[in-house]
Amino acid sequence: ADEAEPLETWMKRYSEERSLILGKFKNKTLLGFIGASLSDVDHYSKEAMRTHIPHGETICVHSVCVDLNLQRQGIATKLLHEFVLHVKGGFPGAKRICLICHE
Repeated sequence: ADEAEPLETWMKRYSEERSLILGKFKNKTLLGFIGASLSDVDHYSKEAMRTHIPHGETICVHSVCVDLNLQRQGIATKLLHEFVLHVKGGFPGAKRICLICHE
């Protein structure tokens, strides 16, 4: 909850580049999702997490979320694999994918 972003932020991201948000559903129920943005930096910065640069070379994954009741079932791992395959074909200018995470 301390890092949750408001719905308006997600809607803005979705309108800027919907290909960088991927959800996992079962029977129309959202199990988890990944959210990312493009950046023109090659390292982490708070600004890179807040700003979407349409022709950036770095895909910054900043949200990997799974329903609390479904965690530890491999959903996030499957989502990450699917996301990497998805963006490799859709963003030929991207040189790297960065996963921003806590220890």
